[in-house]
Amino acid sequence: MDAATATANGLIWLLDKLLCQHDREIDTDNQIIRCLAISELFLAAYSVQPDLTVYRIAQIANEQNVSQLFAATRHRGSGTTDLQLYRDEPWEDSFRKIGTEMID
Repeated sequence: MDAATATANGLIWLLDKLLCQHDREIDTDNQIIRCLAISELFLAAYSVQPDLTVYRIAQIANEQNVSQLFAATRHRGSGTTDLQLYRDEPWEDSFRKIGTEMID
């Protein structure tokens, strides 16, 4: 497993734990989106196929300024993670610190 996949798996693990404990579900016409806002981060996960889940982290500075920081898909059957987007910025340290405190 390469470093990018290991990072994505670690972020997905923490994101899943946070969403399991603190999420809000938004029921749209064709899917349910699990989401949570912490600090300036918006976390979301949703299924696009029965065995494929999309995970996203965005930074919200204000209503006009939303930056996508992380996006990945996970295939439940195989456990394969496909990293779509990762911005290497200080947000990850803050996310891991806040997230770990919230699940402990």
